[in-house]
Amino acid sequence: MSKPGFPFARLRVLANDRRASAAVEFAIILPVSIALFAGSVDVYNAVIASRKLTNITRTIADLTSKQATSAQPTSTPTPLNAVSSDTLAAILTSGQTLLYPASTSGLKMTLSAIDVTNKADGNCCSVLVRWSYTLGGELRPCGTQLTPATGSSLTVTQLPAALFPKDSTLSQPISYLIADTSYRYVPMIREVAGFSTAVAMSRNEFSFPRSSGQVVTSALPASGTSHGTLCY
Repeated sequence: MSKPGFPFARLRVLANDRRASAAVEFAIILPVSIALFAGSVDVYNAVIASRKLTNITRTIADLTSKQATSAQPTSTPTPLNAVSSDTLAAILTSGQTLLYPASTSGLKMTLSAIDVTNKADGNCCSVLVRWSYTLGGELRPCGTQLTPATGSSLTVTQLPAALFPKDSTLSQPISYLIADTSYRYVPMIREVAGFSTAVAMSRNEFSFPRSSGQVVTSALPASGTSHGTLCY
């Protein structure tokens, strides 16, 4: 026969029992600690990836601007020298190595040459893509008048407003080299958990050819991961 009040006495004993309480507290805190640790690692890696993307964008623009150029004495571009598609491919491949040891699967890079010239009526300005070459990214379109933009994120048909001449007529053409890059950083905690959400980053870098002319290419592969288009 059970003693009166037995269940209540046992509950009081259990309530006062502190054995293994540390293990229970550890089991509760552990998931939170892991999440905080993984989150801090992700923030650090995202910041590093962002800085590397900036470095990549500046590097590929700078390397391209050092290629051979020709003088542009009139308002109509007549470039004579050419940078080959193999050189452009090598430049973009070198950009990939700057992301190491992070994965390059989410990295996209595009190099383009822009001509700013007088329009047919002699007034400024016609702003068109001469050529565009990409590694996994989006080409800047041929025959589309580029428009000024004031935001930090540009589309393939935009340039910063500051790059548009304020003169009504140009005495000679202006040439730009443009590097457009983007990267999808997949946070570790999301990747482990099976989510597809990624942090999207993008950069644009503008450079002038080292001489007064324009960098051009004579042939570009029209398909493949690394390909391009020669507009004129």
